[in-house]
Amino acid sequence: MLGKAIMQYSKENSIKVSGVSRNDSDINIDILNYDELYSSIKQINPRVIINCAAIININYCEMNPKGAYLVNSHLVEMLVDICIKLDIFLVQISTDHFFTNDLMKKHSETDSVKLVNNYAKTKYAGEKFAMSYPNSLSIRTNIVGLRNRGGPSFLEWVLFSLENNEKMVLFDDFYTSSIDTYNFSKNLFELIEFKEKLNFRLINLASSEVASKAVFIEKIAYAFGYKLNNFELGSIHSIPGSLRAESLGLDVSKVEGFLKKSMPTTDEVVNTIFKKMGTK
Repeated sequence: MLGKAIMQYSKENSIKVSGVSRNDSDINIDILNYDELYSSIKQINPRVIINCAAIININYCEMNPKGAYLVNSHLVEMLVDICIKLDIFLVQISTDHFFTNDLMKKHSETDSVKLVNNYAKTKYAGEKFAMSYPNSLSIRTNIVGLRNRGGPSFLEWVLFSLENNEKMVLFDDFYTSSIDTYNFSKNLFELIEFKEKLNFRLINLASSEVASKAVFIEKIAYAFGYKLNNFELGSIHSIPGSLRAESLGLDVSKVEGFLKKSMPTTDEVVNTIFKKMGTK
């Protein structure tokens, strides 16, 4: 989802970009095959690599720890090795799934993490691999957008449920600082533009506010003109399967200070989603 959005933003803003993936991309390879990966990157000869590849299904990561580690951790290790050899700046897209039992707290880049499942463990390992390379930047975030392939994204599920008046369970104990893929991409490229001036390797890039998923869905419904009348409030802990972190708010004061601008509020994120998608 994010990779597609970054590709779209790049093309709209005349940024030369090449996509590397298993299929349906500019270069289709097995990204876990080191020789194929190295050869492809050397051929492209980029100044920057943005790693959006990840397994984000929490239950899958729990049931397939090896597969989760290979994509979320080992791939980053390989990219670091390649970036060292070819002198490339590496951007690692991390996660916010590192905090729990803090309600609406905004977590800074230096707050202690709590790894409650294999998804968090493998993404944290990937973050650490990236940060071991001086010419890198790891970004913690929580993004919302359209996937348009495979299973529906969170946003696609919300809009489908609203349009069809399907019953929804709204979590009022699951807090995030969600940012839309457009605003994320825009600010990401501003950070990359100043990569020579970065004096840090880890930063939060998210909404300036923390909101529960219930509140976020209410705002989506209002923006798109849907009536939210077929729902019940529930707990994130009612989801069967793996343990889940639920206090994912991020403090964005560091990125705001560096870019000298405010990150979007929750309402601004929702408004951007509406403007980019148009009326129903």
